Amino acid sequence: MVFAVRYLALGPEIRVMLIDENHLAGPYRDFLLVSSVVAGGGAILLWGVALLFRGRAERLQTAVWSGTILSPLLVAPFVVALWDWQAFQGHAVLMLTAVLIVGLLFERAARASCHQMIIRPPSWLVALRDHAPRRRRWLPRLLLAALILGFGGYMAVYGVINHYRLQTTSYDLAIFDNIMWRLARGHWFSSTPAFGRIGGNHIQRHATFAAYLFLPFYLLRQNADNLIVIQAFVVAATMVPLYLLGRRRLGSPWPALALCACFAMYAPMQGPMFYDFHFLTTSPFFVLWTIYFFDTGSTVGLILVGSAALLTREDISPGLAMMALAYMLSGKRARAAVVSAAIAGVYFLVVKFVVMPHSGPRGEATTFVDMYSDLVPNGEWTFGGVLRTLTTSPLFALNSLLKVEKLIYVLQLAVPVLFLPFRHRRIWLPLIPAALFSVVASNEHSSEIYFQYTAHWTPYVFAGVAIVLGEWRQAGLEGRVRATAALAAICLASTLVSYHEGALFQHHTFRGGFRGVQFEWTRADAAQLADFRALAKQIPKNASVVATESEVPQLSARANAFTMRVGVDDADYILARVDEVRGEGGARTHLLDGLRTKAYGFVDRKGAFALWKRGGDHARDSLGLQIIGAPSLY
Repeated sequence: MVFAVRYLALGPEIRVMLIDENHLAGPYRDFLLVSSVVAGGGAILLWGVALLFRGRAERLQTAVWSGTILSPLLVAPFVVALWDWQAFQGHAVLMLTAVLIVGLLFERAARASCHQMIIRPPSWLVALRDHAPRRRRWLPRLLLAALILGFGGYMAVYGVINHYRLQTTSYDLAIFDNIMWRLARGHWFSSTPAFGRIGGNHIQRHATFAAYLFLPFYLLRQNADNLIVIQAFVVAATMVPLYLLGRRRLGSPWPALALCACFAMYAPMQGPMFYDFHFLTTSPFFVLWTIYFFDTGSTVGLILVGSAALLTREDISPGLAMMALAYMLSGKRARAAVVSAAIAGVYFLVVKFVVMPHSGPRGEATTFVDMYSDLVPNGEWTFGGVLRTLTTSPLFALNSLLKVEKLIYVLQLAVPVLFLPFRHRRIWLPLIPAALFSVVASNEHSSEIYFQYTAHWTPYVFAGVAIVLGEWRQAGLEGRVRATAALAAICLASTLVSYHEGALFQHHTFRGGFRGVQFEWTRADAAQLADFRALAKQIPKNASVVATESEVPQLSARANAFTMRVGVDDADYILARVDEVRGEGGARTHLLDGLRTKAYGFVDRKGAFALWKRGGDHARDSLGLQIIGAPSLY
């Protein structure tokens, strides 16, 4: 503890120096070493004196008893050192490795401490047990409800703030907002931000049939910000099936509640919630309900929720199939497991290779093979080619995976739970599809915790923790002690990793998607939004509009909303962020091409934004060209 206090007293600049450099001045090193040795030696001396003068044997027994109970505090100096985002910024591998070591040490110490408290419980623990039954029935559920509402509200509020700061994008929030708006009016998964006027169907890219389950909530407010709120509370509500599964497996609501708290702190789940909206991000809600109903033996619940999980996105089904296989190997509901795995497998093959390629114009269909571009053999641009590479050239495939970024990704997923599901003989099975859809993929963003692909891991990671701890608890007293200590260590590790990479404890290092997230709402943000809305109000709701990337989600709840980086698409209105169209890029090229047709007249500029109207007055066109830095179109 003295080391921790002295470490904090060094100041942030010197603490950073301890990691980045080996130039720490001698006096600072001596200061840390001498103070720690003196404090430790003083404590040992005090115990020695006490043993000499009073009841040596009894005092020794008391010292061992209290020391064992307090042994988890031995990691306190390391916890204090890790609670410093500045020192570890840019050192993800170091931070995650340190958390893993501290977590495992804490688990070992906590196991000894719990065992001692069971054999000879302190008086305060006995008193707590005596009063616990009066609170046990209603308090955990009340705390769970508060956790869900608090976490969901927190993520929803800041997610909407991020949206109103114009930090969301056409790809992908505008796409899904436009899909939902058009679904409400009878259009089958068409999306103008994704395909423009050429036509197309989103099912060509991802089979998100579960959109109809979200449609009643979207109808309450047909706007992109509502999707952000829906996503936040669906993810938060995932703690309900996790709590029920944890309570069933762990035999008590309190460890189940602790597991839910770890889920709320899980940084790989928080980052995607600030990357627009994705049905994949909401999938853990349906997957964990499916696992719970399978675990309880509820056939009706399994059919209903399992179907919803499959409909969330086509690539959810392989994970469910492997989870069913894990249950089959455990001997639990073997017949249901075989049937479930078969249904999930057939669904994936039919949807991925039959329905999706034939859901739109020929030549426009895509199964996202480009995500595995490094593994595609020459002349075989298909998933079959990817599978052939994996099976016939495993060393080449392994070499493509051995990257520091992918190591960091795996550590970010596994360290908060101390690799617990990864160490189980069966629970790792559903993690194989998760790895194929993220780590194996060549797309760099698929193996970053800031994007929606982490949803392939999240439900199985936490269901795995509940199942592993539940199996340990069945092994008598030692098993219960082991499970309790492991859960306490997971709580510590989850808190530390969340502090560095999550959205709850500090906001300096958190990212959602491609950008860092700002949690403050400033006057500049309010002025920017007011300027944008002043121009947007001049666009009729039934008019088509093309806008720059971050502005499209504000306008996508209409029949035709286009993305300027793809083209102008003969839209009725053009709304552009001036800075984006003044620089080099597709947006500027397409804007100038549209203006060269002389079909658009400049309307007005408000702050950072400018508006043109098709068929509008051309009297101010020269001003519009001056604003975007194009004195001449020819």
